[in-house]
Amino acid sequence: MKFTQIPLEQPGSFAYQCEFEGAANVENDLVSALASQLDVILEQGCKWAIVDFSHVGFISSAGVGTLLSRRRKFRRVGGDLILCSVPDEIM
Repeated sequence: MKFTQIPLEQPGSFAYQCEFEGAANVENDLVSALASQLDVILEQGCKWAIVDFSHVGFISSAGVGTLLSRRRKFRRVGGDLILCSVPDEIM
């Protein structure tokens, strides 16, 4: 899992993009690591995060719950957690 900072159009604004490396299953330890990293970037003042699912084959119910709870946190500060490239099999 790799997080990359991305500058946004508004000066001083940025987002983080999360990419899963290789064929990933988002469960157990990876869910905990994702939750921790999203909490850290929120604490750093980031309001936007993009999670790229192009290399994900499976996400556990705990992973879905983590994404939903973190999305609420991002929305509370005026931002959002955006999911992209989610395979049809996961949806």
